[in-house]
Amino acid sequence: MTDNKRVVGLDIDDTITAHPHKYASLSLSEHLLVNMVVIISSRFDTPIVRAESLAQLVDLNIYYDHMYLFKPFDDMDPVCPHEDLD
Repeated sequence: MTDNKRVVGLDIDDTITAHPHKYASLSLSEHLLVNMVVIISSRFDTPIVRAESLAQLVDLNIYYDHMYLFKPFDDMDPVCPHEDLD
């Protein structure tokens, strides 16, 4: 990516879903400008949730390059990296 291109991050719930037409237009304009559009969501990354999220983005006419979802709690590292802090 060149220096004059940018990355635009959009959340699904209460952002895209609150104003779907606005974000469909924004994602399309950024796509046409060859900027990167990234979807970021706190939804858990399970096969069902990922498929539902992808379908929802298609239904809302959202253009994007990548989608990032949270790992399910069972897949997270249970060790706190700051266990030495009180």
